[in-house]
Amino acid sequence: MPRLFSDMLDAFNNPAARHAALVHLPIALAFLALLPLIVSMVLGRRHATPRYAAIGAYALFAACAWVAAWSGKGAYDRIGAAPTAVGALAHDHKEMSERLWLFALATCVLVAGGLLRNKPGALAASWLALAAGVFTAGWTAVAAHKGGTLVYTYGTGTPNPLSTSDLDPDADAVSADPRVDFFLANVKPVLTDRCMGCHRDGRSEAGLVLTSMRGILIGAEHGPVLTPGNPRTSPIYTAASGLHPTSSMPKSGGRLTPEQVESIRIWIEHGAVWAE
Repeated sequence: MPRLFSDMLDAFNNPAARHAALVHLPIALAFLALLPLIVSMVLGRRHATPRYAAIGAYALFAACAWVAAWSGKGAYDRIGAAPTAVGALAHDHKEMSERLWLFALATCVLVAGGLLRNKPGALAASWLALAAGVFTAGWTAVAAHKGGTLVYTYGTGTPNPLSTSDLDPDADAVSADPRVDFFLANVKPVLTDRCMGCHRDGRSEAGLVLTSMRGILIGAEHGPVLTPGNPRTSPIYTAASGLHPTSSMPKSGGRLTPEQVESIRIWIEHGAVWAE
C-alpha cells in the first residue's frame, strides 16, 4: 500500500499524468448531465427532482472542468520540443478547455432558471438550457478529440513524444536534429553578440549567465528565465520582445530586430535545444 500511495503522488507531481487523471470526469459529465435535464423537461414543473439533479450535475461539471483546465495548463507549459503542428493543436486544445467551465456554469444557471415561478420565463430558460447543454457537450467532444490526438497520435505528454526531427527521417546525418542547426545559425549568434557581454561568467548581471544551458536553467536573481516549449513564460523571450511588464533587453545597442526575436521564440517553442 505505501508503494501504491507513493506511485500516486509521483503521478500527480507529473503535470501530464495529473492532467490525464483529471480530464476524463468532466468529459463524462458533459454528456451525463444532459440526462436529468432532458428528463426534467419531459416530466415538467411538477417533478423538481430531475431539475435539481441537473443543477447539481452541471455545477459539478463546471468545477471539474475548471480543475482539468488548471491541470492542463501545467501540462501545456511542459510540452517541450514539439513540431509546429503539435504546438498549434495543443494551443487550440488549451483555449477550448479553458472556456468549458464557463459554458457548464452558464448551463447550470439556465437550468436553475427553469424553477422560476413565471411559467413563460421558466420554459424559455429550460429550452435555452437544453440548447446550451447540447452545445457544451459538442464543444467538449471537439476539445477531447484534440487532446486525444495530441496523446495518441503525437505522444504528447508521454515519455517519447514526437519531436521536430521525427518529421524528417531523411535529414542530413551530420545533423540529426534540425533544431541544432537552427540554434547555431539563428539564435547563438544573437546571444553571443547582444546578450553574453553582460551575462557571462565574471559579469553575470542580475545573476544570469547565458553562456551555457546550465546557466540559463539556473536563471537569474528573480528566478528562471527559460521555460522550454513556452516562450511566453520565458523572460529571456518576453524581455527581448517587449512583452515583459518590467524588463526590456538588451539594455544597450538598440532593440533586437523582429527576425532575431522571432528566432528566439521559435528556438524556445521547439524545446530550447543547445549546442556548442
